[in-house]
Amino acid sequence: MNATSISITSKTIELIIVNGGATLTQDLENATLTSGYMVSMEEYETTIDLSVENANDLLIETIQNYQILAEKYEAFIGVWIDENIAYVDLSKNYKDRLTAIKIGKLNNQLAIYDLKNKSSIRL
Repeated sequence: MNATSISITSKTIELIIVNGGATLTQDLENATLTSGYMVSMEEYETTIDLSVENANDLLIETIQNYQILAEKYEAFIGVWIDENIAYVDLSKNYKDRLTAIKIGKLNNQLAIYDLKNKSSIRL
């Protein structure tokens, strides 16, 4: 699908903030991943201060820009909220734990996320 033909709404942003985050597909839908390990891609991570006046607009613009990158790298868009900061990144799903750990270390990540056990694995 063409990245410019998909947009994310303010309502979706509000749901992401209320839920504390989301993993989005390249079509900006909630991903339904239940297994494997999520590994963030180095250099594709950013933060947005949600206390600024136009935070929702900034978050929408950032996610839409990341959508183009997600299509290019066949990745997911991760968004999570912590202490009024939105963290946005690109991540990939790996089925094998050892591969995920290796890729995580190569990408200078502090942890990877185990979807089945819903827990972080520190690297």
